[in-house]
Amino acid sequence: IMQGGKAETLREGVELARGLLDGGAAMEKFSSMLSAQGGSLPSPLSSYPSAPHSSPVTAPSSGVVLGIDALAVGLAAVDLGAGRRKVTDDVDYTAGVKVLKKTGDKVARGDVLA
Repeated sequence: IMQGGKAETLREGVELARGLLDGGAAMEKFSSMLSAQGGSLPSPLSSYPSAPHSSPVTAPSSGVVLGIDALAVGLAAVDLGAGRRKVTDDVDYTAGVKVLKKTGDKVARGDVLA
């Protein structure tokens, strides 16, 4: 947002992004991009099927999230079926990982991280 000249400071950029997300403009843009490529979002979006199974990942101890290994999370998602290792692999569109905490967040033992 800053590189595109839409905001002069990080704070201003975050506020702009939050406004676009909360106001629905980001979803509208995403939907139009999908449409331009011949795709579409389910309507209503809440009708999209959920994964039949879910397993929370919890904090083993209290503290602060020091980092998130994006490669490990991505490979775990592939193992769950959310991606392909080879072109012929099927994709389970209900599979994935929802990361609930970010770097710097305080957590208590047992808090759900993902």
